[in-house]
Amino acid sequence: MKKIYNIRKSISMKKALVFLCSITMLCCFAACGGNDEEEDNGGGSGSNPKTSSMSATIDAEGSPTQVTVTPLDCPITSATVQDNWLTVEVMTYTSGAPVVKLTATSNPKTSERKTKVIIVGTSQDKVNLTVTQKGASPTPTPSEEETIEQTHNTVTDQPAYARTR
Repeated sequence: MKKIYNIRKSISMKKALVFLCSITMLCCFAACGGNDEEEDNGGGSGSNPKTSSMSATIDAEGSPTQVTVTPLDCPITSATVQDNWLTVEVMTYTSGAPVVKLTATSNPKTSERKTKVIIVGTSQDKVNLTVTQKGASPTPTPSEEETIEQTHNTVTDQPAYARTR
């Protein structure tokens, strides 16, 4: 009876060993599997491109503003703007995070305006950049108490209409 028990035990151990070896090989093949197309498409940082968000603010006059795209660490392949009041220029990439130059037309309204810029790097990672342009300063209007007579009603020691010499 002891021999039968030992034979059954050795058979079940062999089955367990075969099962464990096949699971280990399956895991190795799954981990080592790669897609040659990913390497040909720019040698990205991974198989899943990431999408990040950023924001930038521009003054109402629309003077050029440089923005460092911190979520990326590779050159930019494209930068697409939703609205035509903003232009994006991709600056020359040297290393680190890339830089874009944003130039907007002046904002004639007092309310701010927003647009989106989609930036894609060579790693296929995307950055959604929300650009906000401030509104123009409202022109001051004189209050009811402040009239032209009051603004010119200053005391001076000079004659009103002195001839220049």
